[in-house]
Amino acid sequence: MPAEAGILTRIPRLGARKLSGKRTTKTPHLTSPRIRGEGRRGTVPSTSNRRWVQGPCAHRHGRRPALRCAAILFAKILPRTSGIVSILVFLAVIGSAAIQASWNVATKRSRANKAALLAVGWTVLGAGIGVAAAASGDLRAAIDTGAWKFALASGLIHGAYILTLSWAYAVGELSVVFPVARGVGIAGTAVVARLALGTTLSWAGWMGVGVVVAGTSLIGLCGSTPGKRALDVRIAVLVGAIITAYSSVDSMGARRLPILVLLAAMNLVAGLVAAPVLAWRHREATKAVLKAHKLESLGVAVAGSAAYGIVIWAFRHTAAAYIVALREVSIVIAAGLSVGLLGEALNRGKIAGIGLIFAGVIIIKLGA
Repeated sequence: MPAEAGILTRIPRLGARKLSGKRTTKTPHLTSPRIRGEGRRGTVPSTSNRRWVQGPCAHRHGRRPALRCAAILFAKILPRTSGIVSILVFLAVIGSAAIQASWNVATKRSRANKAALLAVGWTVLGAGIGVAAAASGDLRAAIDTGAWKFALASGLIHGAYILTLSWAYAVGELSVVFPVARGVGIAGTAVVARLALGTTLSWAGWMGVGVVVAGTSLIGLCGSTPGKRALDVRIAVLVGAIITAYSSVDSMGARRLPILVLLAAMNLVAGLVAAPVLAWRHREATKAVLKAHKLESLGVAVAGSAAYGIVIWAFRHTAAAYIVALREVSIVIAAGLSVGLLGEALNRGKIAGIGLIFAGVIIIKLGA
């Protein structure tokens, strides 16, 4: 039995009632056979009889109970959303987007060296998660099955991500770097998923991904002065290419590795990859972070791991390109935070881009 059928069987056939509350003779055309699932279209009452109410949501006093109507609508939508992008995955990824935007804004706003801030926190957190993974036996299982290669690859790519992202935030604006990088990450992940991983996307999925990419690109291209725009966009494209790489690797690793192992490698190996650069170019800045910004560094690392841990979990349930695209609602949140906390301008291009991002997310959700 369909989901909506169970609800509709509990709705009484009220027939036609006057607004005064007095019961009159039932008129079959007012209780639509189509609504009951019998396959026939009910007739519509004449416009001269507007005092009569009809339909499964009718009430004896002529009012439509909102909760019952909402339940029917939800039951009709639920079977569609339980496929590629389920309701739980959808809400989890949107929550991850909020966390993602928050830690990026915190990194950009911090007065500490960006590379040192990220590397120190990620290394400490990765060591802690690694101990937990070893104690739970997940690490031994990953080694025995040979899936540790995905964890190592993820850590190496995230090490490059730390260094590149910190460079981008040191020289560019958040409202340019963040949207362009995420937009390139979407397009790259979709292409890799189609060509290398064999993932099939529906036409609505491709349309939603394209709309999100258009919105993120519009925000980036309108987000800074012409003199800085070229440099900011070039760096952001490089960050986006790295996002494509780790999203593709982690989408495969998430199906073979426990989340603790993947998060431990992502943080610990990434910090170790960045360590030689910090020792060579940012030694004093790293000492400053260890002395005065320990909690800030660890907080950024915890937020980043929490946001990405949700994404790793979501990778197990649906296509990577959908998850990466849905996660880009973080651009909307980051745009608002950049205006309120960083004092960056919100022009017409950014507003239009935000609108496109919302439209793309809705297309992905409804087309799943």
